[in-house]
This record gives sequence, structure tokens and C-alpha cells, in this order.
Amino acid sequence: MISRLHTLVGVRIVMAQLDGQGNECSEDVNQSSVTAAMLKQMETTPLVGTGSEFIESLMRSEDADVRLAATRVIEVRREFGDEFDWDEMKKSLLVDLSQYRLEMLRTHAAKSFDGGA
Repeated sequence: MISRLHTLVGVRIVMAQLDGQGNECSEDVNQSSVTAAMLKQMETTPLVGTGSEFIESLMRSEDADVRLAATRVIEVRREFGDEFDWDEMKKSLLVDLSQYRLEMLRTHAAKSFDGGA
């Protein structure tokens, strides 16, 4: 799951680099041909598992620019992994799980005291 997250981040960063800055808030989005090819490939090879199958499908492309983008995704994914704050992720996860647990227990208790309604 973490590998897939890193792959998604890598794909998003590479597409943003390809499309240029300023596309996030614009209605007139510029989309490069490589980004279009990557999005089309996502329709046939979704990002599941580690995401490596998706990258491999990009590497099989006839378009050299798409293959180059795939290598960039591999590098971005590695760099993101090097800089990823694992301790912060763990703290955040534990807080989220604890809050969810309390919320569910409160909901269950409230329903139990209300006669199961």
C-alpha cells in the first residue's frame, strides 16, 4: 500500500512537471501529450498493488517520451521514499485510528442505551 502511495505521488509530480505550473486553479488546463498518454494508460492498467505494473506498462510504450516519464516516476518515487516522514505517518495513523475507535464506540453505546434504535 505504501508503494502504491509513492507511485501515485510520483505519477502526480511528473504529470505536474510535464503540464507546467498554474494548472491547479485554472479552467483552461494545459495537458501535455505524455500526461494524456499516462491518464489513458491508467484506464487500462490501474494503479493497484505497488503500482509497478502501471510503470512497467508505461515502459512498454512506443513513445519514447512516455518511457522517459516512467523512468522519472521511478526516480521521484524513490526520492519521495527517502524523504518520507515515517514517524509522522505513524503518529497520524494512530491518532486517526484512536479517534475513529472512540467515535464508533460512542455510536455503539448510544444505540445500545437507546434500545437499539
